[in-house]
Amino acid sequence: MEKGVVEAAEHSLPIKFTFVQDGLDRETQQELSILANRFESESLQVNFSSPGLTRNRGVERNSSDWIAFWDSDDVGHPLECYNAILEAPHSAKVLIGGFRIIDENNIVKNFHPTKNLRAAMLNPGIWRFLFKREIIGDVRFPNYAMGEDQIFLARLNLQEEDIEYFDSCFYSYFTGIKSQATLDHARVFEIKKSIDEIDKLIKSSTVAANYVYVLRARMILTALKNYVISPKRFALLFFATTHNSAKRRKSLGSFLWVLTQILKRYIS
Repeated sequence: MEKGVVEAAEHSLPIKFTFVQDGLDRETQQELSILANRFESESLQVNFSSPGLTRNRGVERNSSDWIAFWDSDDVGHPLECYNAILEAPHSAKVLIGGFRIIDENNIVKNFHPTKNLRAAMLNPGIWRFLFKREIIGDVRFPNYAMGEDQIFLARLNLQEEDIEYFDSCFYSYFTGIKSQATLDHARVFEIKKSIDEIDKLIKSSTVAANYVYVLRARMILTALKNYVISPKRFALLFFATTHNSAKRRKSLGSFLWVLTQILKRYIS
């Protein structure tokens, strides 16, 4: 995280950082306070034990026109993000950038966004998104430990015309870190709450955007992979989104499309 803050300062970028620490670790609190004072930023401490509620506090305390959500154990690239904001048309409400994944052996893989919303949701890492404040409005993250970012994206009800895509790298994501939620089996069970929440969104919407069904399919497959749901429960979720036949067709179609994309990756 510090690398991104230093980069912004070196290029005199008009970016305001809001550091939100979830927990009562005094050493971390001291480090963030020093960083905030050094770079004229704000440091907050909360005790939510919730990534979603922690991000909500940041949204409420930061008044910037554009907002990004970055994790402390990764590196955001503010210069690339700022240049994208300058290049984006005024009508753009969400910018989706490229990213790189760096594993524990320091092997780097670069990814560029596929320029359609449904495909982007195959890897919906919220850290590579820039959101215009007006599209966030009153939308907030739920109090779940996993899947909360997908629920946030679903609640935004994004439209293709809202999005601009950039090949430049917005973010470097590090894998193999023990503290990450995806490696915490106790937190993985929270994804069941996120699945229930996205089902409620689909059922209550007159027309749910296609990408929402992709998010749902991904979460259910993640739950199955991590033994959070049984094969029988998976089959029920696969076929029974709602009694609405059009929504059921969309759900089944999204499942099959996601599975096809996953198979393509393994084959290639």
